[in-house]
Amino acid sequence: MTSATVMPERAAIAALLGPARARVLEATRSGASTTELSRYAGISLASASYHASILRAAGLVETRRRGKAVHHVLTRLGASLLAGARAPGHSASRTSRAIWTRLATSNLTRIRET
Repeated sequence: MTSATVMPERAAIAALLGPARARVLEATRSGASTTELSRYAGISLASASYHASILRAAGLVETRRRGKAVHHVLTRLGASLLAGARAPGHSASRTSRAIWTRLATSNLTRIRET
């Protein structure tokens, strides 16, 4: 996957969050610094930090300071969202529907307002 594209199975996440935020979310899969998020997503350092803060507010990412660096990792909700998007026929999965419903009802307003 290149930093400037979103894989087809991530189209639903990109539609919900926007392509840059979807790439930032994907970059946190194995944990990443803000600099690494920036490189992976092909966006500025400031934008990577901003998108990570929005994902953190939505409960999809946790952020921890390591010395001077800031490290971002997926939460269980974020990991479940990515796993559900990757699974074939994810819309038929009860777990995926529950994740998408929770996002839509509790966090989507905050995500879209920013």
